[in-house]
Formats: sequence, structure tokens, C-alpha cells
Amino acid sequence: MHPAEFAGRNARAAVPKHHLAQFAEQIQAYDPVILYPVLDATGMDGAWDFTLNYNALANLAPLLAELRDRAAARAGAPASTAEPAEPSGSVSFADAIEKQLGLKLE
Repeated sequence: MHPAEFAGRNARAAVPKHHLAQFAEQIQAYDPVILYPVLDATGMDGAWDFTLNYNALANLAPLLAELRDRAAARAGAPASTAEPAEPSGSVSFADAIEKQLGLKLE
């Protein structure tokens, strides 16, 4: 596995000469929100070079919103109905796989 490079919350994972089955086995190391092992079902052979650009903190926004709502509920305040915004337009690791590689995690 090649470590992701971080610049603030933005991350870049450069994956040189990997078979997709190898990459699938490593996905959990890139994104701890993915709880289950990933299997390669693409049927694509060969080694590939690719780079993913993603927001390493993107998956935290929904979790933080839930924690904020729980705290508000304990204090007797109404829960927020607004969706957490991602002003940078960057994507989570799983979204980057889908949007930048055309692969879908199921």
C-alpha cells in the first residue's frame, strides 16, 4: 500500500502498478469508515496506475452533525434540519473511487 499524501484535509492517494484486486484489499486502510472487506468484482486484468484526490474528513460531517443533534436533544433544543455543507466541493474516498475511477463500492 502506498500512503496517502495530506495537505490539510485534502488527500491524494497515488496508486502505481496495482491490480484492482490488490487495491480492493487495501481500501479499508485508506478509509476507516469502510467497515467491511472489499472484493474486486470488476473482472479487469492488468496493473494500473491511478491517483485519487479526496477529502480525508468528508465522512466526518454526517457524524459531527449527529453528535451535534444528540447534544441539542440533551439540552432540550431542536435538532438541526440543515445538511452539513462541504464548501470545498471535495469528495470522500468512496465518492472519489466512483467519480474518478468509475468504480462503485457496494
